Amino acid sequence: MTPEQAERFDRFRRYPPKVAAAIAQAILQALPQGEAPPTLLEIGAGTGTMALPLLRLGCRYLGLDQDPEMLRRFREKAAGLSGWELLLADARAIPLPGESLDGVLLVRFWHLVEEWEAVLREALRVLRPGGVLLEGFERIASPEEEALFRVWESALGWEGIGVERGLHGRRLQEVGEALRALGLAPEVREVVAWREERPLRELLELLEHRVFHFAQEVPEAAHRRAMAAVRAWAEARFGGLEAPLPAEKRFFLRISRKGAP
Repeated sequence: MTPEQAERFDRFRRYPPKVAAAIAQAILQALPQGEAPPTLLEIGAGTGTMALPLLRLGCRYLGLDQDPEMLRRFREKAAGLSGWELLLADARAIPLPGESLDGVLLVRFWHLVEEWEAVLREALRVLRPGGVLLEGFERIASPEEEALFRVWESALGWEGIGVERGLHGRRLQEVGEALRALGLAPEVREVVAWREERPLRELLELLEHRVFHFAQEVPEAAHRRAMAAVRAWAEARFGGLEAPLPAEKRFFLRISRKGAP
């Protein structure tokens, strides 16, 4: 990523403070409890959205990502905090010994990798017996956002370009099936629900600059033409770029414990 893309990603993935605190608390409560603080590895650490509230609660944190710019942004944000270490590495080959961690965390991650089976094997390899695999994901209800995305998809469809949205949900199901086949028992918990309003201008910016993963493989010329169609439709539909687009959001944590403590 470029510095500009990492900054947009950071703004887009940020949670309201109370939401971030609730998620961090749920993650820590799911980890094995002992005399020493638990050690947690986050795969796909990004710019530290999950890490910072965890560090403020005293978690020992390792963050793995293969994007140097994301980790540079992370270091800037976490400069005043202690108890963290970053690994610039591929999640298919985690540079840590086996059975060395209390928890492995992946948030909105599975759609980013084709070889998810290899990542899952590595995540389970580095977990101690009794350690937990934690998968975080959201469910978002926003008819306004959905209508905007469908206009963009339709504009691309006229050029014969298909777009795959909803990949993360399908991958979550595949990973869940794999975990059960390995004898684990994934448990899903709803952590927090909240409401956000995002101005139309911001959503258009995020789509235009391909912050959404499903937009990243669309050819540039076709993407520009689709964005022109979306902007014209959206401004007519919502009455201006500052129109608020509401979204109802819920964050879930899927917890799978490895073996017996």
